[in-house]
Amino acid sequence: MESFAFFTSSSEECKQIAVALDGAGCCPRCILRFLGENKTTSYRLSSQDIHRTLVPDTNSHQECPCPSCLGILQKYAESDFLNKILHKVQEESYEFCDYQCSLILPVCIGIRQRALFVHLKNKFGAIYCIQESSIPSVKDVWKWSCGMRVGGLLSTQFQSKSDFDILLTFIYPDSDKECSFLLSSFPDVFKKRKQRKYGFETFTRANVAKALNDMTDSQFEDCTTCPLSMPVAECSCEIACTHEPVFVAGRYQKYSRVLSQTPWIVDGKRVMEGSVEELICDPILSTFRPAGEHISPISPEKVMLLSQFSDYSQCFMVFVLPFPCMEILHK
Repeated sequence: MESFAFFTSSSEECKQIAVALDGAGCCPRCILRFLGENKTTSYRLSSQDIHRTLVPDTNSHQECPCPSCLGILQKYAESDFLNKILHKVQEESYEFCDYQCSLILPVCIGIRQRALFVHLKNKFGAIYCIQESSIPSVKDVWKWSCGMRVGGLLSTQFQSKSDFDILLTFIYPDSDKECSFLLSSFPDVFKKRKQRKYGFETFTRANVAKALNDMTDSQFEDCTTCPLSMPVAECSCEIACTHEPVFVAGRYQKYSRVLSQTPWIVDGKRVMEGSVEELICDPILSTFRPAGEHISPISPEKVMLLSQFSDYSQCFMVFVLPFPCMEILHK
């Protein structure tokens, strides 16, 4: 364990904590998290290697999802799932220079982490007299573990900020049920939101985090068990790819009074051929291949004076190519 940087330097204490977390059903990467490991390279080791290092005297046979990360750092950090991300990107024919990855996690993960943290404080005392924020988050650990590996599959670089985003939305069917005890503890926050029209979500990451921050450990223990029971249901994951919109602005001269700004169609029939929008957009659309686009004038057309220019802006939504060089746009 010398290569790790844990909350405690005592090998015996680390082993006791690792065994306790393993006994609670935690996955190897969550054991590393709760031991305080902040080195990103440690999480790139396989689950089997981490388990052999931390708890060598036990067998690694986990059939249930981890009670801390709900399996997000288990099956969703393994090669089979990463290949699904690759296939999704290839299916939609995206081209990009680099990529970022965004994760939307079930709200109840905050509650599960707090429950495990309180359990460790009760069991190991002074070692966990720290801020809960000292424990690496599930999001960060997933990115540390999988970011570069997905980049290798995509033959590109993983960045913390990029125009191309792979969004992973994790859905846990029992999330609201596990948050339900907050309704009675904070009625002013959650019951009012539940009674609102238009179907607002009762529990959000922000209001649950605030509620947990306002609760002492003893209040939290009065409301739920520490740690929480093993999850029965599994998370599912939806993969979506998006690219930041591209905005193209410029000027044009209009030499015809009969050329409309946009295609003129009445009762399904075209009134006149051609339009400013089509003349400007069509050549660029063939390059960007967007899912949607919009052109809008910035100032009124000045068709009376040919020396005057009209301004326009154009927005391409959900396009699949990276921003082309200016030479392509000039063509």
